[in-house]
Amino acid sequence: REIAQRRKAEQGLRLSAKVFESNSEAIMITDAEHRIVMINRAFTDITGYSEDEVLGENPRLLNSGRQTPAFYQTFYQALAQHDAWRGELWNKRKNGEIFPEWVTISVLRDEAHTITHYVAVYLDITERKKEEERINFLANYDVLTGLPNRALLADRLEQGMALAQRHQAKLAVLFIDLDHFKNVNDSLGHDVGDALLVQVAQRLKICLRRSDTLARQGGDEFVAVLGDLNSEDEATFVAEKMLESLCGEFVVGEYRLSVTPSIGVSIYPDDGVSTVQLLRNADMAMYRAKDAGRNRFEYYEASMNSKALQRLQLENDLRKAITQQQLMLYYQPKVNVLSGAVVGMEALLRWQHPQQGFISPAQFIPVAEESGLINEIGDWVLRQAVLQQRLWLSLGYQIVPVAVNMSARQFNQKDLVEKFVGIVREIGVPMNFIQLELTESMLMDIGVNSLEMMNRLNEAGFDLSLDDFGTGYSSLSRLKMLPMKSLKIDQSFVRDIATDENDKIIVNATAVLAHAMEMKVIAEGVETQVQLDFIRDSQCEEYQGYLFSRPVSAEEAVKFLQLKGELN
Repeated sequence: REIAQRRKAEQGLRLSAKVFESNSEAIMITDAEHRIVMINRAFTDITGYSEDEVLGENPRLLNSGRQTPAFYQTFYQALAQHDAWRGELWNKRKNGEIFPEWVTISVLRDEAHTITHYVAVYLDITERKKEEERINFLANYDVLTGLPNRALLADRLEQGMALAQRHQAKLAVLFIDLDHFKNVNDSLGHDVGDALLVQVAQRLKICLRRSDTLARQGGDEFVAVLGDLNSEDEATFVAEKMLESLCGEFVVGEYRLSVTPSIGVSIYPDDGVSTVQLLRNADMAMYRAKDAGRNRFEYYEASMNSKALQRLQLENDLRKAITQQQLMLYYQPKVNVLSGAVVGMEALLRWQHPQQGFISPAQFIPVAEESGLINEIGDWVLRQAVLQQRLWLSLGYQIVPVAVNMSARQFNQKDLVEKFVGIVREIGVPMNFIQLELTESMLMDIGVNSLEMMNRLNEAGFDLSLDDFGTGYSSLSRLKMLPMKSLKIDQSFVRDIATDENDKIIVNATAVLAHAMEMKVIAEGVETQVQLDFIRDSQCEEYQGYLFSRPVSAEEAVKFLQLKGELN
């Protein structure tokens, strides 16, 4: 029986030894005097020390120097009071590398309650720490530029305001937006755009002090927080520095690129005492800078708030206008210069507000574009124009092509062509009776990739027309690539052709240019016989203007159409 018990005990010891040796966690046992008496294989794997190198040594040979005396005081108190301690330690491997471990230390005592040994179990948490750092980085920093993100920006801004309040100082928030940056992504791809953003971030950061913060708000927007300022002049100096830093060319691979910023500035506590207020007001000032011509900075003014509130009210009213049928289409005829016959119409959007009466498109179209409502409104305009064509057909009239205006935002819709074709086919009007007008300035905003969209619209049967020609800055090389059937000379050039020699030259040259590219020429804003005579001599094919008719409702526009079978 004793032999059996001895064998069982030996088996238990062998099992314990096997568990000790094969454990993936490092195990170290010291005597009561803190001399190492036993380690397992995992200890060697993790620390790099062999058994011969550590037996008899004090565990302090692993000391990284990261723990403070106060830490060790708490550590030994816990061992004395609870016979155990658990927590995170930074130790040092044999090769000098400092690494984190999760450590559990237990005190072993004999029957007399005297300490005989200390047992330490170590778990290397290096990978876990790296993952935590990665998660923390992703939560607080922008992956592309390495700058603080929105979350960390809000925290830094709160700290900056608290510091400014304590020191009775000022703080500035600079909201930076890159002008026409979308063109880079659209024409050269997001890889080039991302590389450009990284370079922009580097240049902007150089303009700041070490104590300041530059964050990426998202997309092509950055925010700088300048703390502990004595006056606004310091913010002005930084804004001017930023404009100057971005004026030089950027080299991205094979491309040499230029980009300009619009910057809005708000000041704590003058323009706000919260993160939301300061960011919102700097954002409004930035839009003011864009409206004033871009590549500049503007300070926030209280009047911007009232304008923003008016704009918000207008946006809310516009949403109601769509659902409550307050929008309507008016039609202005296009007239053949030689015959005087109506050969087309332009559908013009009008808004009859229940309280304010007619609201100018110049007032509500920009709001529709900024809010994203323009896509819904654009679909409505096309559908209404096609429905009106269908109605005139059913009443026996000979319809003429109707042109609808498009916005840059509409070109961001991937399904634009399919949607437009679907609307026209569903209602049952020949595709060539719908024209799409694009402004010259719009071509600058929609990017080169939209050329494919224009070609697809053209191939689907829509005639494209270039509107307001002469008001933008499109190059001739780009112009000749566009599948345009007609070109409209802006009314600003037509208005003074009777007295302004420059306008005469521009109108003549534009007509020659358009004809050379096989485009029909339409003059806008013809109000006098003198103007009509001049554009006839310039060989413009068509005109629009008050000389023939103002824009009129659909009920009045029908008088410009002929019933089938009537003679001209």
